[in-house]
Amino acid sequence: MTDLLGTKGVEVGDTFPSESELCAHFGVSRTAVRSAIAQMEGRGFIEMSPNRRRKIRALPTERGAS
Repeated sequence: MTDLLGTKGVEVGDTFPSESELCAHFGVSRTAVRSAIAQMEGRGFIEMSPNRRRKIRALPTERGAS
């Protein structure tokens, strides 16, 4: 899922896709998406904003980081 952060045009401060958008995009369950989001939050890539949407906090320094 961190591949989304390496997409051209993605910048720190952008809104991260919703859980339902990610489920549809990757064709996986909400449980899988929540697990991946938790890992990304733990690594400091995304964070919950005050308006209850996740924002991109940092971009991976390596391509292909997962």
